[in-house]
Amino acid sequence: MIFNKIEKRAEITLQQFLEERITDKDGDIDKSKALGIPSVSACVNLIANIVGSLKVKLYKETKGKTEEIIDYRTLLLNKRTGDTLNPTEFKKAMVIDYLLDKGGYAFINGNKSLNYVDCINISILKGIDPILKDFDISVNGQRYLPFQFLRLLRNTKDGSSGIGIVQESNEALSVAYRIQEFEKRQIKAGGNKSGFLKSKSKLSPDGLSDLRTRWKTLYNAGETNMMILNDGIDFVGVQATSVELQMNETKTINNAEICKLMEVPTGIFEGNITEEEFNSFIKTRIIPILIAFESCLNEGLLTEVEKEALITEHTNYYWQFETSELLKGSLVERYQAYQIAVLSGFMTKNEVRNKENLEDIEGLDIVTMNLADVIFDVKTKTYFTPNMNATNSLGSDKGIEPNPIKEKGDDTK
Repeated sequence: MIFNKIEKRAEITLQQFLEERITDKDGDIDKSKALGIPSVSACVNLIANIVGSLKVKLYKETKGKTEEIIDYRTLLLNKRTGDTLNPTEFKKAMVIDYLLDKGGYAFINGNKSLNYVDCINISILKGIDPILKDFDISVNGQRYLPFQFLRLLRNTKDGSSGIGIVQESNEALSVAYRIQEFEKRQIKAGGNKSGFLKSKSKLSPDGLSDLRTRWKTLYNAGETNMMILNDGIDFVGVQATSVELQMNETKTINNAEICKLMEVPTGIFEGNITEEEFNSFIKTRIIPILIAFESCLNEGLLTEVEKEALITEHTNYYWQFETSELLKGSLVERYQAYQIAVLSGFMTKNEVRNKENLEDIEGLDIVTMNLADVIFDVKTKTYFTPNMNATNSLGSDKGIEPNPIKEKGDDTK
C-alpha cells in the first residue's frame, strides 16, 4: 500500500507548487508580497532613495529671466512636511506607491502639512461621463475633492489612479514569489529529500497515526532527527524535476527579468556599472519619474493665479528637482555644450544662466564674436568684416568698401 499523502509539504515538487492555485486571491500578489522579493525590493528602494534624496525648488520665469521662490511650500517639501514622515521619507513613500501600486497620494493640508496617505486607504469615486471625467477621493468614508490631494500616478488614463508594476506584471512577479515560497517550504522541511512511504501490508490506525507523527518530526527544521522504518515499510524518493535542478539558474534569470522590468541595470548591484550606463539609467529611469513628480506638484501646489500667470502675465511658475549632484558626469558635458554655444555666439551667458535656473548678472547679455569672422546679413545680402570695419555686397565686382570712420570732433552725420 502506498501512503502518498503522509506529508504533502515534503513531497510536492517545484513544478506542482508553481502550478498550484487554490483561489485567485492566492495566485495574485500585492505590493507587500512584491516587496518581499529581494530583486524587486532592491530595485524599488534604489529608485525611491535616489528621488527621496533630491531637493525640489519653485521657480518663476519672466521674459527669459529665472528666479527661485522660497515659501511655505518649499519648506514642506524640503525641510519638514508637518506629517510624521520627513521630506525624504515622504518622497520615497510616494515613489514606491507610484511604481508598485495605483499611485502615490498626499493630502494637502493648506500651508500646515503634506500628509502621505497609503494608497490602500484610497478609494476613487468616479463619474460616469468618459469625456468630461470627474471623480472624488474617499479615505475611510470621508469624501474629498481632487485638488485636495497630490496624485503621483503611473500609466493613468483618467487622472484618478494609475497602473502599478504589480498589476501590470503580476504573473511574472508571481512566479518569482512562488519560487521563493517553495524554497522556504523546503527549508522548513529541513532540506530532507521528498518522497513517500510504501508498505507491504496494511497498517492499523494506531500504527498509521504513529508513523505520521514520526514523519512530521523528521521534517522539522532546526533539529537532528532520525526515523527507523519497521519491516515491510520502504522510503521511495521523488526524482527531482528539471525545474528543480535548474532552480539557481531560474532565480538568476528571474532576477534579471525583474531588473529589466524595473528598468534598472543589474550591474548597479554588482558594482561593475560604467559611468555611461549609470547616466543612461538616470536619464531613462529616474528623470521620467522626476518629471512626473514635478507635474504632480505643478498641478497640486501651484495656485490658480500662478497657473494662469503664463497667459495673463507671460510668467511661468514651475517646480523642478535639483539634479546637479546626481548628474555630475552629464554636468561636464552640459557645460561643455554651453561653452561651445557661448563661443560661437549662439547664446549669451545670461541665457546659459537661465537654463541652469540661475539669476542674471548685469553685463552678461552679450554675444561674443571673433574678429577674424566675416558676418553675412541674409536680408541685405552684404558682408561685414569686423577687423577691417568694411562691408561688401554679395555678387559685387567692386572691392571691399571701408566704412567711413567718424573722426573725433566730426559732427557730420
